[in-house]
Amino acid sequence: MIEPECYHQPAMVDEVMGILRLEPGKRIWDATVGTGGHSEMILRRILPGGHLYCSDWDIESLEIATERLKKYGRDVDFFKADFKEIGMGTIDFPGNEIDGILIDLGLSSYQLASKDRGLSFSLDGPLDMRMDRHKTITASRIINDYDYQEIKRIFKEYGEEPRASIIARAVVTARQIKPIQTTSELRKLVVDAVGTGKMRSKIHPATLTFQALRIAVNGELEKLFEGLEGLVKLLRKGGRMVVISFHSLEDRIVKTLLRKLSSDCSCPPWFPVCRCSQKAQVIVLTSKPIQPSLAEVSRNVSSRSARLRALEKI
Repeated sequence: MIEPECYHQPAMVDEVMGILRLEPGKRIWDATVGTGGHSEMILRRILPGGHLYCSDWDIESLEIATERLKKYGRDVDFFKADFKEIGMGTIDFPGNEIDGILIDLGLSSYQLASKDRGLSFSLDGPLDMRMDRHKTITASRIINDYDYQEIKRIFKEYGEEPRASIIARAVVTARQIKPIQTTSELRKLVVDAVGTGKMRSKIHPATLTFQALRIAVNGELEKLFEGLEGLVKLLRKGGRMVVISFHSLEDRIVKTLLRKLSSDCSCPPWFPVCRCSQKAQVIVLTSKPIQPSLAEVSRNVSSRSARLRALEKI
């Protein structure tokens, strides 16, 4: 029996339910099911007659969701998959003519609270950070084996860390004495390198470093654009897709995708003559990203950085 405290409190539930226009009989795909928070709310609205497909690349979260939602029987299917690979056609998806797709790019509280994953700098654990335990690259391997330039690039590009060079140099220096093996060791190294008095915001000095490593380990931005673009093809005409991102790099990719798919022309503005045959595939439903209400943030502080964008296929 999986305890309810393992369940993650999903972000922006009311907004998601409203935009997807859920009603009995609809076929929905929760492509990042996590521990099943959004999925359970979806099922309550699409039954009877509807069907929900649930997928995730994290087998442990998928097992929790499967146990949580087993009471819905054959009205829900589960499978382990990375939605980006499905969107690019490298993994078969059993559904077709989907009415709605939900993609929540955030971490669950269950994942953050798992010490052995090493995702949180507030908990002492191994420098792992893998969502899919079958992957070979870990945060420890990056920190201890990659050269200075590559570590600096990861911190700068994936963490948008302005002190990337300082932290990368501190890492390379420290590992010459002994390997950096735990989250607490890396957290202390970052704080010692940049200090707490140089903070430009209220976030912890190690926040961006840990974000960058997690993105690099899991390839979170790799193929994201192509994967999302491919998913639109699974939608029926009038079907909708909702994407919730939690940092600017992801949101920028989603914004760029919406701009491309909603345009009749893909030619650059400087191109002298347009011979483009591209036609708009979607209508953008969110001119600006929707953010959680103050009331929701007060109830669920982890939702504070959520940004929701949505489209409708035409």
